[in-house]
Amino acid sequence: MRSWRMRVHRPTLIMGLPQRALVLALLSLTSALRVQNEEESSTSQRLSGKVIGPLAQGRDAIFEFMEDAGAQACTDARRPLKLFARSTIAGICVGCGGLLCSSVGGDMGIPFWAPGGGLQRLAFGAIGFPLSILMVSLSGASAFTANLALAANALRKGRATVRNALALLGITYAGCFTGAGIVAGVAVAGDLPGCVPATAIAAHKLKLSALQTFVRGIGGGWLISCAVTFAISAMKMGGNIIDIIVAIWFPISTYVISDFEHCLANFFFMLTALFRQNARGDDLFNLKD
Repeated sequence: MRSWRMRVHRPTLIMGLPQRALVLALLSLTSALRVQNEEESSTSQRLSGKVIGPLAQGRDAIFEFMEDAGAQACTDARRPLKLFARSTIAGICVGCGGLLCSSVGGDMGIPFWAPGGGLQRLAFGAIGFPLSILMVSLSGASAFTANLALAANALRKGRATVRNALALLGITYAGCFTGAGIVAGVAVAGDLPGCVPATAIAAHKLKLSALQTFVRGIGGGWLISCAVTFAISAMKMGGNIIDIIVAIWFPISTYVISDFEHCLANFFFMLTALFRQNARGDDLFNLKD
């Protein structure tokens, strides 16, 4: 009887070895895939503790991110001193970007706004203000232009009051003006190379009509709002630093290369021109070097 059992089970045991190895391999692969999926899903935990798939929510998730950020920004207006400090930092970031692009693309011989100055416009737009928006986004500073888009989204959904939205915009406008003025003052006091092209840029902007400036401001505001939206979405949906840089670089460089207008950038250019000519004793409205 014992011999009969051995004759029956031994072939079965031997023939089952490849099958068992295959089953074990499949179980190991399934376990590895489950761990990977858990790690990927953990990166989708975002604002308010909600779990949102990076791609599944699409446009609705982006608007939700903007509404949450806008509601939080309007709430920050209840602490005006802290908000003013954060907006001053944002103004400093914008001023640094203006100084950088003036020192590179603005100082290449041919003015970037002149016919045939395409390469100068490319250098002026690619280097400078994209860094400003990147620093604002990563540092948690509060910029006036970005808050326009955020407050509008919060008001649209009834998640902020008009009073808080106006307080937010007024405080950040003053703070950004202060920050840009600090950078302009430092640049003029140090007689940095970017001061001369920044003065020429200010003169170029003053030659535009009111209608031209207004229309260019619409284009600049729209592209900057796109950059803010893309940057917030990239950060909230698990993007790395490269994703954030790409999200910011394309719309911001487009706005600068196209010669659109931005009030915060103009703070730096105009204040640099005024400070520089005041230091030189020139006529305030004579913006020629």
